[in-house]
Amino acid sequence: MDEINEQTENMKQKHCLLQLVRLLISTRMSLRQSLKN
Repeated sequence: MDEINEQTENMKQKHCLLQLVRLLISTRMSLRQSLKN
């Protein structure tokens, strides 16, 4: 049971990281766009 819990926790952390990275990328993209304009 503990093992499964640990795995789900890892999944959640990875998911959060992924979302953070996506946010960062999209922010940089929009920043570039505004710089061009």
